Amino acid sequence: MAEILRVVVSARKGGCGKTVVAVLVARELARRGRRVLVLDLDPQRVGVSLRLGAPVDPPLPYTAVDLVLGPSGRPFSAHSVIEGRLDLVPANQRDLAPLERLLAEMHERRTAATGGDLRRDLLDTRLAGVEVDYDFVLVDTPTGFGEVTTNALEAADVVLSPIDMSSADNVESLADLQEHLEEVKRQPRVFFIPNKYVARERQSQAALARARVLCRGRLLERALLPSCAAVAQAMAERRDFVATSETAEALSLGVWRLGRLLIGLAEGTAGERLAEGARDPRRRWLPPPRAPKQRPVLDARPRAHALPAPIAPRSSPLSRFRPPGPS
Repeated sequence: MAEILRVVVSARKGGCGKTVVAVLVARELARRGRRVLVLDLDPQRVGVSLRLGAPVDPPLPYTAVDLVLGPSGRPFSAHSVIEGRLDLVPANQRDLAPLERLLAEMHERRTAATGGDLRRDLLDTRLAGVEVDYDFVLVDTPTGFGEVTTNALEAADVVLSPIDMSSADNVESLADLQEHLEEVKRQPRVFFIPNKYVARERQSQAALARARVLCRGRLLERALLPSCAAVAQAMAERRDFVATSETAEALSLGVWRLGRLLIGLAEGTAGERLAEGARDPRRRWLPPPRAPKQRPVLDARPRAHALPAPIAPRSSPLSRFRPPGPS
């Protein structure tokens, strides 16, 4: 039986594509028939809430502040993005402003009452009371490592951290996340996602090589996401994104593989082999096969034509999109 899996999308550096990855993963899981709750903890206006089409103007009927307050807050009420599949607890800067201070004060009171070094598990405890109707809880965090992000990491089963592959210097920021995770008592599984990769750019190639060293075997190279401006444009225009180019097909397959990994982890199946195979020096990178054009990526509504991408066969012909990897 599958367990409820909490997935936290977190990164130390802004602009790495954290919001886009969170939206893509949430919609992919919903497209596969899983019930997903997205918790937006990032107060920026152009975040997950806006990208999922939810209203973000204050005052919001329910936010993470109400969730943390528990019985003292308003009753749980999530915004329905896709009925029966994808729900959202939205955020904006004004309504989420008290959250950092609230978490700090509640933790200080609990620590003073017990006199011990308690785990920052307030969000963990509150999520346990509302997650029973879902298969996945996806949490988008702010870039800083304050009380909000720490509470999210303490509640996580899995952490996905996108890395901006446009420059090798961007990779160095993941060391900050790794150091912070060492202080987290829960110790979730951590996977790094190469994002915004451009196969022909030397900076991207250098960034990927550096990430292999720093990620210590947790780099999801087989779920590499190429730079694709059409995705952000489709989100901004509130329309479905379709894979009509080789780069878009590669991104579609990467998102599909991320969904397969998370479902495999929830069900206790072989999904984690995606991470293990990424660093197996005996395995060649299998480039994405050509997929039928007009295949939706962001359309999570249950339609007959919204089928998952095929698994890349070992005999798949090489395409032009092939990031450098161990041979």
